[in-house]
Amino acid sequence: MRYEPVIPIVAVASLVATQAAFADPASDSAEAQAIQRLASADIQKQLGKPAELRVQALHSSGEWAFVFATMIKPDGQDFDYDGTEWAAAAEHGGKSTRYAGLFHNVGGTWQLTASAVGPTDTAWTPWSSQYGAPSEIFQTN
Repeated sequence: MRYEPVIPIVAVASLVATQAAFADPASDSAEAQAIQRLASADIQKQLGKPAELRVQALHSSGEWAFVFATMIKPDGQDFDYDGTEWAAAAEHGGKSTRYAGLFHNVGGTWQLTASAVGPTDTAWTPWSSQYGAPSEIFQTN
């Protein structure tokens, strides 16, 4: 009895099911707004000054969501780190204006799991294996 054909079929079915579960919430949906509120609160808490996010990507799959955004001033101008603990690092290229956040829906409530404020690399690369979030959500476009 040969079992080789079963393995590729199962692998393909698993891949199709994983891809089908990937969805981007509409930007005006309650889900997207809840996630964006959490992300905004996170940057303001970490920075200690007002800032907003220009979301470039918001991807979700099941109970997980990933946000990739650019930080801006509340007036829409380019963000700067003046007055923050990272001002010197930013001045020397050690901080970007990017934001990445991983969110998990627990019992119907979105919660921040991990974030990177001003990363100069892909700080979110280990998050899939570290937290069990689906790898397909970590796209920055």
